Amino acid sequence: MPISKKVAGVTLLLCGAVLGIYFSYFHHPPAEDILAANRKKSQDADNSVHKVRAIKALRGEHPPETKRQGKNKDYGDEEYDLVQESKMMWEDWIREHNYVSIGEMYNKCEGSDRIMVGQVIMLQDKPKGVKSRSFLNYTFDHEVYEESKLHIDVKYNGKDLYSNQFDFCEMDANKNAEDRLIYCPMKPGPIYWKKDMKIPNYLPVGLYTTKAWLVDQDKKTILCGFSEFRL
Repeated sequence: MPISKKVAGVTLLLCGAVLGIYFSYFHHPPAEDILAANRKKSQDADNSVHKVRAIKALRGEHPPETKRQGKNKDYGDEEYDLVQESKMMWEDWIREHNYVSIGEMYNKCEGSDRIMVGQVIMLQDKPKGVKSRSFLNYTFDHEVYEESKLHIDVKYNGKDLYSNQFDFCEMDANKNAEDRLIYCPMKPGPIYWKKDMKIPNYLPVGLYTTKAWLVDQDKKTILCGFSEFRL
C-alpha cells in the first residue's frame, strides 16, 4: 500500500525528534574532546597551586604518602603542613604525567584539615569512549572488617540520579585474584590501589558529580572521594 504524504511527513517528523533527542542527550563527542573539556575544567580550578613549588616524588605510579609537618626551608617562612603538602604533591603528579583530573580522595569528607590521599583521572578507553582510573595511597590505622559500608551518591546536572550503599568487604568477592583489591579484614598499614572503571557510552550528555565515602564498623568515615566530569 503506498504511503501517503501525511504519513511520510509524520514519520520524518518523529525520526527527526528521536535524532534530536539522541544528539542532545546521548551522543557523546569524541573521547579527545571529552578529555579536553575536563582538562580545561581541572586546570581552571588549579591556578592557585602554581604560587608554591610542588614536591616531586613518586612511588611506582603513585606519589608517596605525606609524612612531613612543620616548616620547610624551601618555602621560606610559609607554613608547611600535611594538608598543603598532600594537595601540592598530588597536583604536581597530575601535571607531571599530563593526566586529566576529575576527582580527589581524602581521609575524611569535611574540614579544612582533611588530607588528600588519592586522585581520579579520566583516560581514553578502547575502542572508543572514556574511563576513570582511581589512584589511592592510604594507611589504615586500624583493622577494617565486616559491617563496613561504602556509600555512593551521584548527581546529574545538579539533580539526584543514584544513591546506594554496599558491604565494603563483599565488593571484590566475585573477582579474580589478580583484579581483587579488598580482602577483609583489612589490616592496619599502607595500601596503594589503582582501579579502572568504564564510563558507559549510554550515559546522557551533561555534568556528573559523585561522592563516595567509606564508613567502618564503628560508624566512622575513614575515606571520602569526590569527582566531577562532563560528557
